[in-house]
Amino acid sequence: MKQSERNQYIITREKGDTVKKNTFVIPAECCADDRATGIRFDAAEWFKTATADDIKEVEGEGWGSGYYTDQIARDISGDNPKLACLFDGIDTRGSGFRVTLKKDKALEFLRVNRPKIYAEIMKQNS
Repeated sequence: MKQSERNQYIITREKGDTVKKNTFVIPAECCADDRATGIRFDAAEWFKTATADDIKEVEGEGWGSGYYTDQIARDISGDNPKLACLFDGIDTRGSGFRVTLKKDKALEFLRVNRPKIYAEIMKQNS
């Protein structure tokens, strides 16, 4: 998949409307603990293939700053040169990092694309 295709994703809404967005589907940010560097990226690719258990772990961490959420950026960095470069710098400096996701966008993505996982999360939180 080309980079331009990754940044454009079609979401079908309940009313049947289709909206094409030129922004990230699931906005995420990876920041070095020393705040010297950071990058925004789209976590949608990870959510497309992640196991239900991994997604529930991310939700359990509050959608950010935990082991499973941080692992999203590590997993995506193999296909994202900017993230790979960020991790090179973080690893060189010996800094830690944290990843945060937009909860509402992640839940919307799950509702549309992974409805069983979405329903399990909603049931667990009710």
